[in-house]
Amino acid sequence: MGKPSPKTRITMLDGEYKALASYDGKRTALFFWAQWCSFSRSRIVKFNELAKFYKPKDINFIAVSADDYEKFNDLTDFIRAKELVNVEHAFSGNGIYDEAFMAFGVSEYPSFVVMDENLNVILYTTDIGEVEDLLR
Repeated sequence: MGKPSPKTRITMLDGEYKALASYDGKRTALFFWAQWCSFSRSRIVKFNELAKFYKPKDINFIAVSADDYEKFNDLTDFIRAKELVNVEHAFSGNGIYDEAFMAFGVSEYPSFVVMDENLNVILYTTDIGEVEDLLR
């Protein structure tokens, strides 16, 4: 841990590309998930709650979905129904071949990555409790 994050970009829900480097200067928490994964569905709600609490402390929260393109409407319906408004949402439609998933080597759902203000990875875990402990 403490190593620089990969040079990658994130495809936002609206199709816009954002370079991970654009988050430099703030701690950033990434949540890699899939709407079809029951563990992910429960954790995204908790991630959204963490974002609501910690966003005023200048922390970015980004949920990166591994759902396939044909599941876009299901994904957006889920986000709306659960009122997941405190996090930024990323979705490329490429499933497990999403650029950010591959750059971070994500192999389990859900997974969390927390980076410091310089975008060094300070935590990689599948346990949202560890994320919460770190942000305190």
